[in-house]
Amino acid sequence: MSVAFNRETRVSPRRPCPTCGGTDWCVVLANGWTLCQRSESARPCDSTGGWWHWTGPGDDPGDRWRDQVFRVHHALQTPPAPALDADATDRYFRALLARCPLTEAHRAHLRDVRCLTDADIAHVGFGSLVDTRAVASELVTDLGAEVRGPGFHREKGVPDLNAWPGLVIPFPDAEAASLAPR
Repeated sequence: MSVAFNRETRVSPRRPCPTCGGTDWCVVLANGWTLCQRSESARPCDSTGGWWHWTGPGDDPGDRWRDQVFRVHHALQTPPAPALDADATDRYFRALLARCPLTEAHRAHLRDVRCLTDADIAHVGFGSLVDTRAVASELVTDLGAEVRGPGFHREKGVPDLNAWPGLVIPFPDAEAASLAPR
């Protein structure tokens, strides 16, 4: 099967699925493959569900395409960064939350819409991320030039966070009562 699909046809009462005979959900590709949503095969489609079936002319070409894609995908991947230890991760998130004070608009939302008290809000340690680059630069000041943590990266040498500005909702682990400053 080629990696780029050239044309697809949704099944219909006039053109039922060649695998299951169904008249909906399945897709027949012009390159000889059918994505059937009802009949299982050894080739599941993880992205949309269903299973791949060879319904084109001749013998089943096998999964050579899958092996090729797998090899190319893994050749392009960079090795993962070393895992952070629990203490470094805790320091990172506490520094992040310290640089994200809760805005009055977010506090009002938590009170009025989520019906939380000021004590609840303080206990959980909510914050507001307003400027990702400013917070990332402050993290470098707090934790050092080699700061590492989830979402932190450098864009052309400039520290930044992979995050949208908005309400920060911390999720403490089982050992922590909250992520509010200690």
